[in-house]
Amino acid sequence: MAPKIYWMARPRWPAAGCGFRAFACREVSAPCAGAVSLTVLDGMERPIVAKTPSGPLMVAADGFHWLQFAPRETCWWLTAMFDGKRRLVQFYFDVTFENHILPRGESWCRDAYLDVILEPDGTMRVLDADELEAALASGEITQAAYRHAHAVAASLLDQFSGRAAELETRCRAWLEMLAPRA
Repeated sequence: MAPKIYWMARPRWPAAGCGFRAFACREVSAPCAGAVSLTVLDGMERPIVAKTPSGPLMVAADGFHWLQFAPRETCWWLTAMFDGKRRLVQFYFDVTFENHILPRGESWCRDAYLDVILEPDGTMRVLDADELEAALASGEITQAAYRHAHAVAASLLDQFSGRAAELETRCRAWLEMLAPRA
């Protein structure tokens, strides 16, 4: 399993034909320093549907707005997914080993396998523990990296538990700031 690197200005699913019709980014200082971007998805061959405990959930399709926030000096990367009508779908936190905040949307991170989901109703869960276990078992990561990923995931659960509405307010402000003007 090769380490996953994500860039702010590049689609995550090239196999799905994913592109974008609009992209904007800025550096921000509140609530903490980092970079925020908005990508309006377009040109997808098919929607991306995630399996969830409550059933299938469309997380990417033409017209979806993906708001990403990459904070400095932390080890997570947030994607707030909004559908084509700008209804919140979910918050998706990638646990990372490192974030690199660069100008013009060139920010990138190295994924640490674990992910944390925060649903609009406040439900939180950790995903992909099996990927982290496989990376440890194959020698791809060290025991320290394994513990790091779990510690960051636990921190996210603590930090954002009960705060979905507050996070949505922040993300909507960024969405309005970066949204393309018709």
